[in-house]
Amino acid sequence: MTITGPLRQNSAMRPLLLTALLLTAIHTRAADTNLVIAFTDRFEGGTHLLLSNTLPFVASVCVDAKLKNARADLPLPALFSIRPHAAIHAVTIERIERGGWKLDWSYRYNLGDHRAKHDSNRVYRVPFRGRFRLTQGWNGGFSHTGWMRHAVDFTMPQGTDVCAARDGVVTRVVDHFKEGGPSPAFKAMANEIMIGHADGTLTQYTHLRHHGVRVKIGQRVKAGEIIGRSGG
Repeated sequence: MTITGPLRQNSAMRPLLLTALLLTAIHTRAADTNLVIAFTDRFEGGTHLLLSNTLPFVASVCVDAKLKNARADLPLPALFSIRPHAAIHAVTIERIERGGWKLDWSYRYNLGDHRAKHDSNRVYRVPFRGRFRLTQGWNGGFSHTGWMRHAVDFTMPQGTDVCAARDGVVTRVVDHFKEGGPSPAFKAMANEIMIGHADGTLTQYTHLRHHGVRVKIGQRVKAGEIIGRSGG
C-alpha cells in the first residue's frame, strides 16, 4: 500500500505522512506473494484448499474459483481472516458428475482484519517529539481522499526521529528507496513502516529516510518509541 508525499517544500524539509487505516477491502500485494501461502490437498473427486499466514499479523484473504462440473462447499468468492502464523482449511471443491472436471482458483490478500472495528477509546499520540506543522489533515483536497481520507501530513527536517503513535507489532518495512517526492513518478517509491494493532487496524508511516527504519518485522513497539527517521 503506497502513499505519495503531498507537498512542495525546500530541500531541507520533507513531509512525514502518518495514516491510520481500517482495512475493509482486499488488495493484491505483488511484493508479498510468498507471505500467505496456499496448498491443495487432493482426494478422489475433489480437493481441499488450505491457506497459511506466515505474517506476524492477521491477514484477510479473498478466495475465488472458476469451476466446471464441480462445486464448492461455500459461496465464492469467500473472505477469510487468518491469525498470525496460522493455517486454515478454506474451501473444499468436489466433482459433481463422473467425467472431467476443472478447477481454476485464485486468491489475494492484505494485512489486517476485514472485520476490524477501530477502538475509539484509543488515543493516537503525535508520531514525533517536539512541535511541527500539520500541512494536510483528514479529507485533505490534495491527496487525502478515498481510503487515504484519514491521513495526516507533517513537515519536518529530514532525519527527524519518527515515533510510534500507538502500541503494536511491525508488519511491514521498506527503506531502500533513495528518492521520493510529491510527483506521481514516486508513487511506488515510498519508504515506510506499517504497524498492526490489537483491534485489527493498521497505522502506516511513509516518506521515511533511505535506510532510516529502526525496527524489523515482527517487533513489538510501544507508543512513543523511535521507529525510524523522516526523509523525502
